[in-house]
Amino acid sequence: TRGTIENVTIKGGHRGIGTTSEYRATGEIRIKNVDLDGENCGLYIGSGDNQGAMYVENSSLGSQTVFNKLTHAQFTNCTFHWNASGTKGNMTAYNNVTIVGCRFENLVLEDGTVKLYTIAFSNSVDGLTMTLEDCYVGDTLITPENINRLLKVQPRKCTIQVRNTGR
Repeated sequence: TRGTIENVTIKGGHRGIGTTSEYRATGEIRIKNVDLDGENCGLYIGSGDNQGAMYVENSSLGSQTVFNKLTHAQFTNCTFHWNASGTKGNMTAYNNVTIVGCRFENLVLEDGTVKLYTIAFSNSVDGLTMTLEDCYVGDTLITPENINRLLKVQPRKCTIQVRNTGR
């Protein structure tokens, strides 16, 4: 329900770290130096009346990243990538989120086809904001001009803003 998870590697599980509707995040969740690569949701904070904020630092988040009804989510110096089997590569937000200094990795197939990493909001929420600050796809800095070419973006009725500080 609250606490810190750090210095852990979780590979091949259905859900790496997370909750379901029966379990709620009631306090601050901190995830640091974690490597997740599950078959379904690497990081999943489920539905319910969650009341805490989530802070994720220096972690590798493969598969699907989903967080629902937190007060806020922040990712710092993380990598978002496709899972080992190449079946998931997306983040779905149900609340405001700040993403700072992170990398998104697209999946390049053997034939050269590129499957873009997806960032999206749930279609059940409106008016939220996702801020990408000093983030990259591979070695390319994400800008307002190139975000739609580098990532599959589904803002629905929410806002995705890109800021670069030159750091």
